[in-house]
Amino acid sequence: MLKKYDTVIIGSGISGLTSAILCAKKGLKTAVIEQSSNIAPLFSGFTRKDVHFETGFHYTYGLGKGEIGDYYFKDLGLDIKSKLLKKDGYDKIIFPSGKSFEMVYGRNDLEKKLISCYPDEEKAIKEYFDKVYECYNKLPFLNIHKNSSFDINVSVATQESVKDILDYYFKSDELKVILAAGFFLHGTSLDKISFGEQVCVSGGLYDSAYSIVGGGRAVVNAYKKVLQDLKVDIFLNTKALKIDLNDTKKTVRTKDDDFECDVCISTIHPKQFLNIAPEKVYRESYKSHIREKEETPGFFTVYARNNGKKVENTNIFALSDYNLNSFFDYNNENKSLHLNFSDTDPQAVNITCLVPSDINYWSQDKTEYKKQKEYFVDIIKRNLNDKLKDTAENLEFLDSSSPLTTKKYVGYTGSYALEHDMHKMTLFPMTKIKGLFLSGQSVITTGFLGAIITAYVIDKIMEKQNG
Repeated sequence: MLKKYDTVIIGSGISGLTSAILCAKKGLKTAVIEQSSNIAPLFSGFTRKDVHFETGFHYTYGLGKGEIGDYYFKDLGLDIKSKLLKKDGYDKIIFPSGKSFEMVYGRNDLEKKLISCYPDEEKAIKEYFDKVYECYNKLPFLNIHKNSSFDINVSVATQESVKDILDYYFKSDELKVILAAGFFLHGTSLDKISFGEQVCVSGGLYDSAYSIVGGGRAVVNAYKKVLQDLKVDIFLNTKALKIDLNDTKKTVRTKDDDFECDVCISTIHPKQFLNIAPEKVYRESYKSHIREKEETPGFFTVYARNNGKKVENTNIFALSDYNLNSFFDYNNENKSLHLNFSDTDPQAVNITCLVPSDINYWSQDKTEYKKQKEYFVDIIKRNLNDKLKDTAENLEFLDSSSPLTTKKYVGYTGSYALEHDMHKMTLFPMTKIKGLFLSGQSVITTGFLGAIITAYVIDKIMEKQNG
């Protein structure tokens, strides 16, 4: 059956849902098609033995009154309640020596704490934060609430990598680790992450850090309500098989229905998008560029209940090496771990290490796959006992997930789809076909606010194309 819409969005992650709201607010008849049985399946998390685990959201910045996240929520009509995290110690970094540092937000407070710990680096610390804020204030989509102009041609990328900047300013390996801890939000090594992208994804955390009351589920429910009020049609268990082109019209073909539209926004993995897009969507050289792009690593996560005293840190980075790239050393069993603690009762704990995302690495044979999972569960438990023995003693392990688990829910195995490598051409939301766009975490930048930003950039491009 042929269904006719002004706009069809493929995929119901945060970027897709944001685009759906922006289009519907303009009076466009809008549909979202999603291959899973729920919208934003990864963002919603899951429950085991009455413990809810967050899989797509932990915290963000800029949700205070008049700040950038607050602006986006209000503009989208989302009723989302947030609360500030613990000011001194929302994140904790444990160095290989056993020494630790607890992060504080508020530029002045953070500078003061860093200078007290590393007095010989005082001048460099102040100059570094000057550079961070100079870069942050130049990014239009992080300052749209302050300035009505929105230059879609301004890139997130800078000439220097995070590693370049940290090596230039600082001598202390500990200090470099503290200021680079947000790299985990990219799934990419420090020599590949542009300093501008680091500022975009985590620079705002120097000012504030917020959790959302009710977590990812509350966000998804807020989107559902707005989408329902705007009469956006959502088709679940519906996978896009092909996008055909007829003059200006696009037709998204699925197993049961065809969706004709003027505008189509795809949020699926870019390599999958190539498989369903019209032939002339890109030049052959650009298609090759997408096919050759590396996947980000995969997450292997063990999920546990904390039966002891509640941990107040939101995240703990337990490091095996001062070189954060050791997270990507898959053959070393001395793993660096990332732990996330919920603020719920009982307290949920996610313990994660980075693993290969290559689908061939994760055997499809059930027996071999079970062995692979048991191997990484054992590695995580051993490293947890070595680095956080007191915490480990209070944990009850309930489940685990691999990159294949991620693939089941969102269609790809990498933690953030294709990596953002500053040394290679970035992916653009525009295609050669007017009204056909590529969105999602592989485009512009990663993270919760990054997904929202990408949708706004596409919205501005559409306005410009339509005069």
